[in-house]
Amino acid sequence: MKTIAKTLGEMRKTLATPESWNGGYMAADENNSKVSVLNPDACKFCLMGAAAKALAVPGVTKSYEANRFTFVEESEVGKLLVAVIQGRGLGYETHRSSDLIWMFNDQLNNRATIHLACSLEEAHAEVLDVLDEAYQHAVAAGV
Repeated sequence: MKTIAKTLGEMRKTLATPESWNGGYMAADENNSKVSVLNPDACKFCLMGAAAKALAVPGVTKSYEANRFTFVEESEVGKLLVAVIQGRGLGYETHRSSDLIWMFNDQLNNRATIHLACSLEEAHAEVLDVLDEAYQHAVAAGV
């Protein structure tokens, strides 16, 4: 079984550049069209999409695709990401971890692309900071 730290590392690689990160869709192709996180043409992911991709099992069935939100929500990776985001005191109040992960990701993306309150690079760096902090927790816990 893949460790939490390894899964978070895979997510960071998926979201390595601002060009590989998006908001609004779990995954998109080079034309910004919505695609499955498992589609080989997927090249842009939100934080939730990167988690769904990293947690997917080879040979995944349509049931995973239909239930990927719940799968991420209930995973230890999802729970750790929620704890890190909540620990930042950003005022997100929700009971569903997927909502919190989505809100964090999309609000950052909107700040950069719609409101122009920061650069895409700055918003993307905040996403990577959350992943790095979660990774450090996972390594420290040996998971």
